[in-house]
Amino acid sequence: MPNYVVDALWGKAGVLKAWSGMTDLLVSESFNDLSETEQGVLVRLLNITIKKALGVSVCPKPKTDDVKPKLSEIEKNKQVITDLMIEMLPELLERFQADHLYIELLVEIPQAMNVDVYHEQRRAAYFEKLMSLLKDIFLKFTQDKIFSNCSTTFKSLLGVHALQSKAEAIFRQLRDELAIKFEEVFPNLAAIDEGVDEQGEYGLELCLRRINTLYLQHDLSALALFEKAKSLIDAYTSTQYQNDQVCILALGLMNQELLWKFKNIDLDSEIERADVVQKRDQLRNRLEKLLEEKMATPAVQRKAYDILCDLLIVFRPGMRGKHAAFSLKSSEHSELAEAILGHFRRQLDEPIQDVIARLRAKRTKAKEKEDEQATQKQTKGSKKGEEDEEEDSNKKGKATGQNKNKGKERAPEHVDTEAEDVAPISDEESDKRQFIILGLAKLLTYDIVPVATYAPPLLINFLKHGPTCKAMMDNYLHHAKATQTIESRYPFWRLLLDTMKLQFSRYVSAETEEVREAELHYFELLANRFAMSFGLIATRKDCQIILALLQPAVVFAFESMPDNISFLDGLHRFITVVGGKDGPAYILQQTSTIAEGALADREPPGEDDPLYAPYWDWIAHLKNLIAGKKPTTKKTVTSGDENDDAAQEGQTDGHVESGVNRPVKRRRTTAATRKRNPKLVPLEIRKVGDDTTLTATASSKRRNTPARSTSNTTTTSSTKKTRAKRKSTSNSQYGEDEVDDVDSAEDDSMFLSLSSSSSQKKNTKKRAPRSSSQSQKANAKQKQKQKQQQEEEQEEEQEEEQE
Repeated sequence: MPNYVVDALWGKAGVLKAWSGMTDLLVSESFNDLSETEQGVLVRLLNITIKKALGVSVCPKPKTDDVKPKLSEIEKNKQVITDLMIEMLPELLERFQADHLYIELLVEIPQAMNVDVYHEQRRAAYFEKLMSLLKDIFLKFTQDKIFSNCSTTFKSLLGVHALQSKAEAIFRQLRDELAIKFEEVFPNLAAIDEGVDEQGEYGLELCLRRINTLYLQHDLSALALFEKAKSLIDAYTSTQYQNDQVCILALGLMNQELLWKFKNIDLDSEIERADVVQKRDQLRNRLEKLLEEKMATPAVQRKAYDILCDLLIVFRPGMRGKHAAFSLKSSEHSELAEAILGHFRRQLDEPIQDVIARLRAKRTKAKEKEDEQATQKQTKGSKKGEEDEEEDSNKKGKATGQNKNKGKERAPEHVDTEAEDVAPISDEESDKRQFIILGLAKLLTYDIVPVATYAPPLLINFLKHGPTCKAMMDNYLHHAKATQTIESRYPFWRLLLDTMKLQFSRYVSAETEEVREAELHYFELLANRFAMSFGLIATRKDCQIILALLQPAVVFAFESMPDNISFLDGLHRFITVVGGKDGPAYILQQTSTIAEGALADREPPGEDDPLYAPYWDWIAHLKNLIAGKKPTTKKTVTSGDENDDAAQEGQTDGHVESGVNRPVKRRRTTAATRKRNPKLVPLEIRKVGDDTTLTATASSKRRNTPARSTSNTTTTSSTKKTRAKRKSTSNSQYGEDEVDDVDSAEDDSMFLSLSSSSSQKKNTKKRAPRSSSQSQKANAKQKQKQKQQQEEEQEEEQEEEQE
């Protein structure tokens, strides 16, 4: 709470900078008169205001008008804090040395001090006292947060300044005391069968925690603890000394010492190069062994997996120059990558029925909450006084009718967000799975492992492991989209298609009907989420990716019929986000061509054939998009009798998942609202020889061209004949509803010529002022247009009431 108070009042309340008053109260006897809560708030307030004075953010979401202080103001605040804390901070640390909550906050204050002031004011004794107190605190307390804060403070105080030698001397004392303590608590592995007392085990674990925390920011390789840590891991794998926490800390110690050796290596020294390679191989062998199935507990395997992923990045193949000797060989790299992928699949591959069950439970809970809110809105205001029964009953009946109508109009609508379809899991389980997903995502981001082999197994878990894991994979998806262009060897659309194929193969190979149903449902969810990554309406560049994906996807659906025909159910959202009519028309033409070739040797399926229902749904969906109608999707009822009635009524919102009856959000469209969006440039279909190619690029002329209408373009007789000819030919193929935009390629050049001629007329001729008769006609047209809009709105309201 003090964080938000300070963030809100900073710059408005000068008392927040009264650090001398805060410290005087902390060291005075009246501090004991405060309650325990007030004492904690005062210490936190001192810590937070000092951070805020240096421009550090103290809230996860700072206020929008928050302006960081200028550098001169920060230096001024730093000088004030240093002058005050030179004498006061050691006194505070000594007073609260028995309370770890206060010490955790106070040890951060030296990071805000100017160390040069100690030398300038001849107060080196206070600096030595501060360093000694921090060393004692680090060795006395057992909390990880204190270890981390002290390590960061040591890093700040060990910088370049006049008293650097004194700081380094005290830090070496700390390092030597840790080494002596580690020798004292290290178990006798030769006589380990006799057992280790609990106190000795806890002392070893505590010492390893201290060393690992310091190793993150300080080079402790001079302690040479690599061999002892290696012996602890060997004892663990041989079931001689199995302590999960000790094994995890020993792995971290080996990894940190190897990385510090590699960072500070003298490349001209053959001995140092050989030492680094030897330590790398020793660590790699033990990590690979720990990742074997049933060799270690899940916690130890997660740590080994995380370190091994970092090891592949640091010692990646293809390093050049003097670092080439540290690169892993291709065979070693492949073995480690396979071990990582195997562990990834074992840890994250859970039964699909559990995923779908969690999704259904989450949606059922959300639906119940929406129903409860709707009921509260309907019954609100219905309770009134009962002075006159007849009059009150009549009023109550009217109010109930009004509330019902309001409930129908303003019922809480289902918002189809990306996070809604993510299966929820516990926070503890989510934390465990984050490390697994992050490790493989790092390898793919740094291009350490081949994307074609390792990216689909990662993205197939997109919606299975909670919103945090989903956000991590979503970040990688955006990275892949930005780096893997359509001209790449492995383009982005191929990544999406391979992931969908991998999930669909699980549906095809499922043994029971229950598993098949769940796998197919998750495939549709996954495909819809991939399509939503392009937005509600894709850009021209994204349209190229989508259209490049759809054609091979349709080919795959007809490869093994009727097993693969359900693959078409996952493509509806992709073609919907393309927008316009040219794209669906092109895909419809391609689908018809592919279907004719695939069904050449067999009898064409009928529309009532349930095995080919996905094919007919796909054709109907494309035709609706071409005709400009609202797209409809086949409702998949997966659970509950309450969904059967909704399925029979045919209610759909264009994207129905998991059989949940969602309220339909109807958007009123009138002639005035049906305007051409200048950003939605139609696709261009160009004929090159005998092949028809579709591109998502548009000329600069089309971008600024107004919509075709009788008011701004002049349709010639040849144009009418062309349209009539196109209309007669398209009627027989698609029906009258889809006419006028199926063969947009023929009309493309005509549209460009008409729009360019009209724009030239606009530029060359000035618009003549309207006469009175023209203004009367314009007013009449406007009134007629408004009347038509009102009639359309009334018709839509009547339709909604009937539904």
